[in-house]
Amino acid sequence: MITDKEGIFRLSVPEGDYNFVFSSVEYRTLKLIIPIPFKLSITIDLKKRPPVELPELTVESRKKNANVSDARMSTININLAQLKKTPLLFGEADILKALTLQTGITTIGEGAGGFSVRGGNTDQNLVLVDGAPLFNTSHLLGFYSSISPEAVQDFTLYKGAIPASYGGRLSSLANLNVKPGNDNKIRYGFSVSPISLHAFVDGPIKTKKLTFSADGRIAYPRFLMSVFPGSVSNSSAFFYDAVGKLVYRFNSKNQVSVALYRSYDEFKFPGDTSYAWQSNIIALNGRSQLTKKWSLLYNGNISYFSSDINGNQHGYEFRLRSTIQNNEAKASLHFQATEKIYFEAGFNFIRYTVSPGNLNPTHAVSKINPTSLEKEYGDETAGFALAHFDISKSIVLEAGIRHSNFSYKGPHTIYHYAPGQPATPETITDSTQYQKGQTIQQYQGWEPRLLLKIGLNDETSVKLSYTKTRQYLQLISNTIAITPIDYWKMSDPSVKPAEADQYAAGIFRNFHNDDIETSVEGFYKISDNLIDYKNGASLSMNRYIDADLLPAKGKSYGVEFNLRKPVGKFTGQLAFTWSRALIADVSPYASEQVNKGDYYPSAYDRPVNLSLTGGMKMGKGWTFGMTFVYITGRSSTYPDGTYIMNNTVITNFSARNADRLKDYDRLDISFSHDSRRFPEQKNYAVINFSLYNVYARKNPYSIYFQRSGAVLNSYELSVLGTMIPSITLNLFF
Repeated sequence: MITDKEGIFRLSVPEGDYNFVFSSVEYRTLKLIIPIPFKLSITIDLKKRPPVELPELTVESRKKNANVSDARMSTININLAQLKKTPLLFGEADILKALTLQTGITTIGEGAGGFSVRGGNTDQNLVLVDGAPLFNTSHLLGFYSSISPEAVQDFTLYKGAIPASYGGRLSSLANLNVKPGNDNKIRYGFSVSPISLHAFVDGPIKTKKLTFSADGRIAYPRFLMSVFPGSVSNSSAFFYDAVGKLVYRFNSKNQVSVALYRSYDEFKFPGDTSYAWQSNIIALNGRSQLTKKWSLLYNGNISYFSSDINGNQHGYEFRLRSTIQNNEAKASLHFQATEKIYFEAGFNFIRYTVSPGNLNPTHAVSKINPTSLEKEYGDETAGFALAHFDISKSIVLEAGIRHSNFSYKGPHTIYHYAPGQPATPETITDSTQYQKGQTIQQYQGWEPRLLLKIGLNDETSVKLSYTKTRQYLQLISNTIAITPIDYWKMSDPSVKPAEADQYAAGIFRNFHNDDIETSVEGFYKISDNLIDYKNGASLSMNRYIDADLLPAKGKSYGVEFNLRKPVGKFTGQLAFTWSRALIADVSPYASEQVNKGDYYPSAYDRPVNLSLTGGMKMGKGWTFGMTFVYITGRSSTYPDGTYIMNNTVITNFSARNADRLKDYDRLDISFSHDSRRFPEQKNYAVINFSLYNVYARKNPYSIYFQRSGAVLNSYELSVLGTMIPSITLNLFF
């Protein structure tokens, strides 16, 4: 018998006991023995049953075939909902780890901070949290992203074709928007992993007017580190991060939001030195719909980052701190002339303050003398405009122009060096002291952007782009990976702003009703005024740092192939990149030139980068996931002989980065379970079981050499050279 549309049915039978079977699509079948008296009215409640394939509600700002139909190219969107179901390291879903599985993106090694985009340095990526720059993107010296995916509404990375409204970095723009609170009811959840506790909540404060969201993590990695062999077991670490957002809607046309972010890290290796670093952000964003066609967007933010090195040796206690602060204001007007024509124009202003180093004793008996390097001050202003034209159904053109201006400001001392000689402290001839607010050096330049899409048919398109970028801040680092001892350096009379020109072309093709996406992109990028270091350069607390820096030029090129199946019982992606990243120093003095001034592989030159990710829905809420990664070993410098000087054995090293570490490969698998019986269910759990580095490969992070008498021994360092199991529980209410 079938019910009516209200779920009601009537049945007339003689008195007695009857077996009833109640069933409905997407509901559990219910079997009951019901005694039937003379008259009986009952209500039967059926529970939703887990479907073989749980449909997920995903709200996206792009169409299903956007990779073909949109003009945008060289972009990456991360599906944040799927991150919790993929193989996880230590049970933590990580945006940046997912990012490195995409074409054109790599890292120095396992556990290294930052990422490289198309051969660029880690400091060449602009990462924005609600429009505010995040200067440190990692916890635990690079193992985790600084912000939880649960706090993020959407994430997009531009590897090229960066919109004209953004500038300040050479390689990429990563836009990360904090999740706003929902309008309906308070929702909250918890997450427990082997190293951290995580809580989040969002909802309305005033219905349809004011919403909030809050997210926080606190870590306890010390226990897990204790099970690793070697020095890791004697190290200690701690971190936390918190992010919150308030959104106020004045009416349907005007709204404003405020986002707050805070993170803090501590790390200590065996010994008497510890490290700490923190980030603080406040970002205000507003939008006003002035008319049906005109709208105004504005942003104001403050971003502050500091890092500390703490010396704990008795009698030599100290703290060495470096900081950077970014104060910014930005506004833009948007004009939607027609459905096919769009214009945007605006400006932004940034004030930078950099403290490269303050060394202070931290105990009354410490023998450390306080020392401070001069702060640096700079102002960056920019105006931009772009136009988007759907010339026809097949042809889309987007053209943009940006003009930036940078002023290096006093107070500061500028040293002058003897002409015709390499700059060293010994060749200083004079100095000039500039007063507060006085302009010391000024740079400016145009940054054109161009993007063209030609649709061959509904499933195929060809795209071309050109991007010019300029960067007025560069990172000074003793290591190839981002660490707490790094600090930022502004462009000054000796250090010119870095510049890059990138050309890209690609063909994009979808198959089987857009269920399979493919693309092939080629790129070529040339860079000027990069920072490199003289052999034997001293970078920490160096008052004459400009004398140890070398201007350099770079070039990178490659081909990226991507095959993606985003829907269905089986999903996955094959991402393959072949690329080169080369650098050459520019100096008229042979004594300063590295590798005789010829191009040599940069630290980010890893020609082959292959990743295979996959997922299979197994039914009843279970999903299987896997990740396989293969990357060419990182370039390195090995010794190639010895010689004796003054009865001392000296090791001679080959040309810089002429050698390579072993290739990197790794397999991860996971099983995750989603307890939802239907997509609208509010209370549910997601549990993830992961095995990281299944076959326990000891991938080398670095290699170092140590002499024992006449014998030179080599040693490989592997950060995570074993299989790591983990389990994570996520609860949503």
